Amino acid sequence: MKNSGFKILALAAIVAAMPGASSAAQSDSASREYNVWYQSSGVMYDLTQTADSEPVLVSIFGIGTDDANLVVSQSVPGDCETPAGNATLLVDDKPLNTHYTCFETDKRKKEHFLLSDSREVNSIARKLSQDRTVIINGDIKLWAANFNHPRYGVTPKM
Repeated sequence: MKNSGFKILALAAIVAAMPGASSAAQSDSASREYNVWYQSSGVMYDLTQTADSEPVLVSIFGIGTDDANLVVSQSVPGDCETPAGNATLLVDDKPLNTHYTCFETDKRKKEHFLLSDSREVNSIARKLSQDRTVIINGDIKLWAANFNHPRYGVTPKM
């Protein structure tokens, strides 16, 4: 788990640089590559979007281990209203406790939810490996797509 903090920060940096993360966001998301799972250094990740077409990066570290964790990072309009600390993340309508951080850039906020309950994380990974869709916070769909055969690398097409 020692390296997972670095991986979480690296993924947070990726979401901060995502199109849509700046005030001059692209309006056409057709050229972006969504719902394709990638794997690198033990981390599975997927770029998806909210119902409002806002970008969301989901990463899962340590699948199948007691150190498994999941990070949901999103860039959405607005200000950080909730201070860092504990927050609830709905996964398939089940409330899960997470550690929450938020920071602002321009008129957008970058929210990060860290789910460190390895049983819940491994349950989510199991659902995806069984070709089931997982819904986060009611409007973020994690498609199983190529979850069992992820691409190698760290850069989805943006």
